[in-house]
Amino acid sequence: MAWPMKNDSKHDSPYRKRAPLAFVNAQKRPALYWVLLVLLIYIAFFAIVSQIVKHEMAQIENNTIRVYSQLSEQNQERTLAFFPRDEDSFSTKWPQILNPRSIFSALFSLREMRSESMKKLQHLILAFKKDLSEIDLSGLDLSGKEMDFTGANLSHANLTRVNFSHANLERANLTGANLTAAILTGANLTDALLSEADLSQADLSRGTFSNANFSGAILRETIIIDADLNGVNFLFADLSGVMLRESSLIGADLSGVTLYHADLISANLSRAHLGGATLDGTDLRYANLSRVIGLNQKQLDHSILDEKTILPEGFRRSNMAQ
Repeated sequence: MAWPMKNDSKHDSPYRKRAPLAFVNAQKRPALYWVLLVLLIYIAFFAIVSQIVKHEMAQIENNTIRVYSQLSEQNQERTLAFFPRDEDSFSTKWPQILNPRSIFSALFSLREMRSESMKKLQHLILAFKKDLSEIDLSGLDLSGKEMDFTGANLSHANLTRVNFSHANLERANLTGANLTAAILTGANLTDALLSEADLSQADLSRGTFSNANFSGAILRETIIIDADLNGVNFLFADLSGVMLRESSLIGADLSGVTLYHADLISANLSRAHLGGATLDGTDLRYANLSRVIGLNQKQLDHSILDEKTILPEGFRRSNMAQ
């Protein structure tokens, strides 16, 4: 019997390992292909950086013009004294396509340019703090302990998305101001006036608001964690969906307030006024309600309690959390 002979041909052998097709094709590509590919990537990177620099510089210019033009209406001569001179203007480091180093230099210098321009605006705004009513400062960074707005008049101002973290706004007038999505973490608003202001979705965590006036204000879905709200006036304010976890509201006036589905877990409401307040779905687990004024059993029946909730004498736990 004749056995079939093994085919030693490398071309026809089924055991031969074939190189991946993509690798074979890559080997066949000329050097010019790779040069063009690198060049295209470089051009694309240059275009992206150029757009970023252009956008940032336009934003800096727009913010500067916006603030200066508004304040110049009050006192043009005084405003011009703060306007940057030619020698003080920002040296824009635009990327150059034939200079790769300039591309990275422009990208990394943006932060410095943004910081310097904001410092000049902050200095100007503080100089006019006594009359900033109805001004548009939306989106600006006014954070830091050096930002002293004590007694400032910001009534009816547009302060949406403004960063006031750790700023001093003691006794400031923010009546009717729009503070939607503003950041006031760690800020001091002791004795501040915020009646009829809109603070929806703002962050007031760890701030000090002792004796501030929030009457008629809108604080829907506002975050106020671990804040000092002792003696605050929230009369008829809308606090729907607000988060007041671990905040202190000792002696606060919450009469007629809407606390629909609000989060008051571990909040201290001792001696607070709750007459006429809407507590439907309000989470009062671990909260301290000792010696509250104006509270009735019907209000509690619509809220969420647990065995750790401290209730006033004579009240029962009817709606316990599961």
